[in-house]
Amino acid sequence: MLKIYFVVVLYKTSIEESSACRTLLSARVPPSMRLFGLIFDNTPGKEAESRILGDSIDYCSSGRNLGLPAAYNAAIRHGLLRGADYILLVDQDSSVTDEFLEAAAQALERPLAHQVAWVPYVLANNRVISPYRVNALGVPKFGYDPSRPTATYFAINSYSVISLSFLTQLGGFEQHYWLDALDSWFYSYVAQAACTVGIIDISVRHSLSLLDGHVPTWRLLNIARYETCFYWERLSALQAVTGTFRVLARGVFNVRGLLSSGQTLAYLSAVAAGVRSGLARR
Repeated sequence: MLKIYFVVVLYKTSIEESSACRTLLSARVPPSMRLFGLIFDNTPGKEAESRILGDSIDYCSSGRNLGLPAAYNAAIRHGLLRGADYILLVDQDSSVTDEFLEAAAQALERPLAHQVAWVPYVLANNRVISPYRVNALGVPKFGYDPSRPTATYFAINSYSVISLSFLTQLGGFEQHYWLDALDSWFYSYVAQAACTVGIIDISVRHSLSLLDGHVPTWRLLNIARYETCFYWERLSALQAVTGTFRVLARGVFNVRGLLSSGQTLAYLSAVAAGVRSGLARR
C-alpha cells in the first residue's frame, strides 16, 4: 500500500478557510493508498501547540512564521515516525481532488528507476507553469516530454509527491530558502543526485500571484533576492545571467507598484544581494 504523508502550511488562514485542508480532509482516497498528514500553522501570534486531529492528521502551530523548510522538515520527521513512504506538498490554497489522488496512485504503482519525485501538470492563467526544463541558455521550456523522462525537470512545491527516503538522504529542505526558490533548490538536487522526476498524468489549476499581479511589494523583493540567489548558487554562469535578466525584467513590469511604494532601488538591491549570496554559497 502507498503511504503518503501530506503537509499543508497555513499562514493567516484557518483550517476551514484553506481549500487544501478542506479537500484533503474530505478526499476519497484510492484503495491502494493510505493518506495522512500534517497541518503546520505558521501564523504569527497563534498559541504554539501540537495536537492530533482525528486518527490521521497531526496539527502544529509554531506561534510565528518559521518558513516553509521548517514545516516541510517537521513533516519529514512526522511522516517517518508514521511509516510513510512519500510526502505530498500542498499550498494552503491548492485543491486536492479525488482524481488527482487516483492519478498519483497510478503514477507511483510502477515508478521508473531513479524516480524520486512526481508532479502533475500545473496550469495558471490557462497555461502550463510546471513542470519545466531550463535549457543551456537559461530559458525555461514548460511541460513534460514523456520521451525524455531522464531530463532535468523543475516544478513548483505544491502537488509534488517526493520520496521520503530521498529527502532523508538529502538532509531535508534547505533553511536558507525560507519561502521563495525552495522548489528550484530541491529539484536541482534531484538532478545532481542523478535522479529523475516522474509525471502524474493529470492537470491541476493553481493561482500564482506573480501572474495574477496581486503580489505585494515585500514578496516581490523576496522573490527577486532568493530566485537570483538560486541562479548564482546552482546554475551555470550563462543560465544565471539569463535568469537575472528575467528577474530585472519582472521589476520593469512591476515598476509602477515599485515606484508608488518607493521600492525601486530596494528591488535592485534585492537582486544584487541575491547575486552576492548565491556566489558566496556556490
